[in-house]
Amino acid sequence: MGLLTFAVVALMAVLAAICQPAIAQTLSLGVVFPDVATTCLVVAGLLLGPTEALVIGFVVGLISVTQMGHVGLGGVLVSRCLVGLLAGHASARVYMNSGLAQVGVVLAGVLAGETVLFAFNPDPSVFPWLWAALGRALLSALVAPVFFRIANGMAAWELGDAHRPSLGG
Repeated sequence: MGLLTFAVVALMAVLAAICQPAIAQTLSLGVVFPDVATTCLVVAGLLLGPTEALVIGFVVGLISVTQMGHVGLGGVLVSRCLVGLLAGHASARVYMNSGLAQVGVVLAGVLAGETVLFAFNPDPSVFPWLWAALGRALLSALVAPVFFRIANGMAAWELGDAHRPSLGG
């Protein structure tokens, strides 16, 4: 992808990280809310590749740590960088023209990020954490098509319609 697509997708992920608290309050179902920052990070990884997604994950992690101070810098940075890296590597192995595959990768990415956060800051009660993590992953997967549509539209515009990228749409 080109520099313009990288800039737009990176900006989308950074804005999602900044707006995460407001989005969490607006789109929450009980105590469960979508993790739009991680969702955008997965979209970035699938579109841009592992190296670019790792850099975006680091920046998103730095922003997220200001909102989740109790977790600690290490856990948040490692989880976001790992999610970006894994999503970037998944881009070469997953058939991304399928909306179901996109949703599945977002679901797995958010669960991976939540698991790393849990490993850095274990909660004595595993089952409430597990239900919250599953709920967060499901809600994130439900909002993911919006971010895929934005990223796909930008990449298609930059490359021209004849070279539509493989992010569905």
